[in-house]
This record gives sequence, structure tokens and C-alpha cells, in this order.
Amino acid sequence: MNAKQLSADTTSVGERLSRGSRRLSVACTAILLAALLVAISACGSSSGAYEKITTLKIALNSAPNSLNPALATGSRQFIAIQLSLSYAALFHQTPTGDIEPQLATTWHYDNSGTTPNQEFEFTLRPDVKFSDGTPLTAESVVGWLKYFVESKGPFVGNFGANPTFTATSPLSVKIEMTSPNPDLPVALSDEGDNAGFVVSPKAVADPSLLNTASYGAGQYQIDSSQSLSGDHYTYKPNPNYYDKPAIRFEQVDIKVIPNASTRLQAQQSGQYQVALGDTSTATAAKSAGLQVQSAPQGMFFLSLDLKHDVGAPALQKVEVRQAINYAIDRESIAKALFGEFGVPEWGFVTANAKGDSADFHYDYDPAKAKQLLAQAGFADGFSMNVICSGYFGNYGEPLMNAVAQDLKVVGIDLNIQCLPDQASFSTDALDYKSAAIQTLDQFNTTSATYPLYLSADSPIAFYGGDKEIDRLYSLGASSADPTKYWDQMWQRFTSQAYTVPLVEFPNIYYVSNGIGGVEVNQRYNTSLPISWYPTDIDGASKDAGDLVQVAPNP
Repeated sequence: MNAKQLSADTTSVGERLSRGSRRLSVACTAILLAALLVAISACGSSSGAYEKITTLKIALNSAPNSLNPALATGSRQFIAIQLSLSYAALFHQTPTGDIEPQLATTWHYDNSGTTPNQEFEFTLRPDVKFSDGTPLTAESVVGWLKYFVESKGPFVGNFGANPTFTATSPLSVKIEMTSPNPDLPVALSDEGDNAGFVVSPKAVADPSLLNTASYGAGQYQIDSSQSLSGDHYTYKPNPNYYDKPAIRFEQVDIKVIPNASTRLQAQQSGQYQVALGDTSTATAAKSAGLQVQSAPQGMFFLSLDLKHDVGAPALQKVEVRQAINYAIDRESIAKALFGEFGVPEWGFVTANAKGDSADFHYDYDPAKAKQLLAQAGFADGFSMNVICSGYFGNYGEPLMNAVAQDLKVVGIDLNIQCLPDQASFSTDALDYKSAAIQTLDQFNTTSATYPLYLSADSPIAFYGGDKEIDRLYSLGASSADPTKYWDQMWQRFTSQAYTVPLVEFPNIYYVSNGIGGVEVNQRYNTSLPISWYPTDIDGASKDAGDLVQVAPNP
């Protein structure tokens, strides 16, 4: 089976995200394909000449909580932008949703057993080395995957309970799972959940090395002498990269600028060529002549903690959880805060389940919310703590304040604490002290979403363990067509109101003239810098061999 066949059968994502309200917003303003990036004002020249771009400069809203792929508490967006620079993945996902070779060249499921999608095998590219010079072998990949699972990070559930990893030849690996996963190639890709970003055995043996350096087989490696964790990072070409002509820049600089307006101003002044945008600045970015690319990235929702003593016993009542959902005017919030980017979400959305959780959702009905609260014994309301991600612009504190206003009408008071970056947010969220946790879910496959949130063994233990949900998931995962069972599963999930869906979150890029390859769409919502390139005055890609001279490691 070739890559495209496999992708079409089991790994293409996003095909059910095209309902009327799920629109792709791609605003391309002043796309001057014939221009170079650095204009007169940016390069300080008065001659009118353009400079060739050899250093790619990127501005992000946050840094990952960890540059160890096993410990990063998120995937894609700003996290994958950094990880993909220094870590090649086993597979590459294209903008069309297809899975292509990266470190692995061939792959297939072995469905000769009784349950499909439990055994997966792949063969590695020969003659590949990590940036520290260690050869990539099947044994090194097995060691990495075992470490990834043992690290108990948020995405270990992709492999199910007690997976085994075996090197069946010097370059062949076999994964055997106790529960099926039909989407493993996606999970192991550069658009997946970090497990595919293979780390050198040296750092697997001593993970503390990853605190200040990178040990991947990607195009670049971190220059620790020019980097400060959480603030700025410099990447230099990896002298051992297996495909040197693919390296398009002599250096990549990343700067963390949490404030959206400040990021835009810095890009307008020529300090950065690509930045993660925000709905609050998108209009200004268009007016400034930047290319604005946007695609649905995920959904913000409230996770309700039902498993810990978080000072909100009312949440144990399903009527209370349903009341919270009925009390929120999602359409008005989405329109007021996010304008043309505002898309309300009533049900949990995944990349391969129906849009509104089998068409079951909560309409805005504060009277019904009050009725349900009274029915549950909380007619006078209650209060609860919530933590939010303050580094997502209007999707952070302003969104939570709007939700709080609606809930106050029915007698529920939110005590909001917003955290400034992903590291502090992840720490607080996993301390399990807040009744509600603002959560950003990527539009991922059901097979990735279930173990992350719904399973009893979820590493993010807020509410998983519904036996009927477990039953329906298992039936779908072992079926040739899981749609029937998974739609029922999501309907059950929504009816129990384990979460409070709020609004869609778009991933927005601002791109200055002179950079090409930044592309997002419904299937491919995170564009990675390994696919970007400088353009010449005619809009064509610069020849990589003329741009980069890769120096050997000292």
C-alpha cells in the first residue's frame, strides 16, 4: 500500500469540518509574490534594494513548557513550530492531509490477527544521524518510544495500555498495541502528538540534556549560547541532516512576545518575517500589507474536574453541568470578541466525527439553566475556580470574562485566574485545584482525542472513565468504519456535559513579503518552518544550495 492509499484509508483528517459554520478563513492581503521580505525601512537602506533572507525570524505568543517532545503538554501550533526545527518526525503530513515519508520510508498495519489496527510496522530511512552524530536505528527508535510512554506525558494514550515496541531488523520497528488505533501514522507525524519527533539515545539516557539543547535528526539544532528558555531561541543548521538541500536558512531565530499588538508592531518594523497572529490584530495586519493565513486549529472549552476535591461538589450533578452549557450565549460571545473569526461551538469537535457531536448541542437557554440548577438542589447557585490561558489574546481572559457574565445571570460565580504562559498554565492545571480548566483542544482524530480526555487512564484526569463511552470507542476502533459507534460515543459525551464547548480557535499566521510556503487549511492547520523558504523578486524559491553552507560540528 502506498502513502496516498494509506492516507486516504486511515489518516486523512478534517473531512467532516466543512459544515456551514466551519469555514476556512484565508485572507490574503497584498500578496506580493514578486517581492523580497526586507523593504527599505526594515533593512535600513535607502537604495531601494532588497536583501536576500538567510535568517528566518519568527515571533510566537508562548514557548512550550518543555522542548523535550515527551514532556511537552501540547502539540502543533507554537509547540510544533519549535520542535519540528530540531526533530524530524517519523512521518510528514502534507497540506492535503496525506502522510509521506520522513524518518520512516514505508509502513503498514498488520491486520492478520483477530483485531484490526493493533499492530503497526515501519522501516526507517538508512544512513540518518542525529545532530550529535549518533546513527538512527530501529533500536534507537524503540528506546525513544519506550521513554515517551514511560514519561507519562499527555499523549501516551495514542498507544493504549502496555504497548510493546520491537526492533525486528536494524531499520524496522513493530508496534503492538492492546487497543486499536487506526490513525497511528498521523499521531507519529510532524502534525501529530510529538511521539514521532525521535530523540537521540544519548538524551533518552539523560533527558536533562534536553533542558538546554536539542538531540534530534531535524534540519536544525538549538544554539544554546544564543538562547534563553521561555524568551528567545536560535537554531543553526544540523550538519548531520540527511537532506541538506532542504535546509533553506542559515539561521532561525524565535522570539516569544505574548502581547498580540506588540508582536504585530515588531513585525511591521521588520524585526520578524512570520508571526502567529490573533483575531484582535488581524484587520490591522491586513491593512499593513501582511499576508494573513488562517484555518480552524481547535476549540476552546472548559474541562470540568469531576475527579478531585476542587471545592465544587455541584459539578457531580449532570443537571448542573448541563445548566452551565445552557447558560452561555456562544453566538453573541463569538461575534463580540472575534468578529469574522468568531465561530461558536456547542459540541465536542474532532477531525473525524460529526461537527456538533452527532448534532446534539446546548442552545442558549438561561431559563432552562436555572430550572436545572433548582432541580439539582442549587437554586441559589454556587461558585467555582477556573484557570485560563492568558497568552491567547482575546481567547484568554476576555473570553473567560464573557463566560463569567453569562453564568452570573443564572447564579454561578467564576473566580478566574489567568496564567501568562504555557509552562505556568500546565503546572497549575495538573495540580488539580481548579474546578474548571480552560482547555484548547486541537481538531485531532477521535483515536487521539479519546485517550487524551475520555479514557479512564487519561493523563489529563478531569472526567474520563464513562463505561458506555469506553464501550462505544472500542467498538469503533476495531471496526472497518468506526463512524456509527463514534458518533454515538460523542453524543453520549455531550449529553453528560463533561465539558463546556465555547468557540472555535483559528491558527493565524502573519507573513511578510519574501517568505513562501506558509500554508494552512482545514486538513493542515499548523504550518511548520521546515516547509518555508525565501523567495526572490519573482516570487520563486531561492535555491537552497546557494543559501546555506552547513558547517560541521566543532
